[in-house]
Amino acid sequence: MNGRTARWLVLLVATTAAGATSAWAQRGQTVQPSTKWWFGAGAGYMSFRSDCENCEHGDTYTSGRGFLVDAGLTLNEKFDGGAEVFTAVSGDDLNHYRTTYTLAVGQFRPWRGHGFFLRGGFGMVFFRGDFAIDGQSTEVSSRGLGVSYGAGWIIGRERRVSFAPFGAQYVATLGDVALPEGSAANAVSNAWMVGVVVLFR
Repeated sequence: MNGRTARWLVLLVATTAAGATSAWAQRGQTVQPSTKWWFGAGAGYMSFRSDCENCEHGDTYTSGRGFLVDAGLTLNEKFDGGAEVFTAVSGDDLNHYRTTYTLAVGQFRPWRGHGFFLRGGFGMVFFRGDFAIDGQSTEVSSRGLGVSYGAGWIIGRERRVSFAPFGAQYVATLGDVALPEGSAANAVSNAWMVGVVVLFR
């Protein structure tokens, strides 16, 4: 075997080995499980509507801000599952409210390759508020069931860090909330949020 033939043989072996290594690496990537952890944090503007069966003034409307933290697993190309802690703060010059949700959440992406998603959650809600009654500030606390649902769009969903503008409604059913002058029967709070979540994968 002369030197020229040897050089061609070495080049052929090297090329074949490189191709095999690349194919093995790609195969290894495809057989890896699709599940992986994700984490999200976000904030936004909120509008609130509260009511109860025996409220004298009917519906009460306020605005405020909301903050949320999410974590969970990407189960497949279309579905994420996890948990969320969401806190909403609202009020006016006399009354101030803070509502915290702890929810199990699911997120569904109906179309591959697109960032659109639907989301929903269910869990517990904890309410605390300072009410001005006859010129005196009174603290009230209660808890109940919380539900949320909404939709949004993930921008850069294949990246390690992505952004997801979204809109959602949060509903709190608090039952009877004890007040100094009686109780608010079957109190319900609805909150509509428009915000952005930063996702880390």
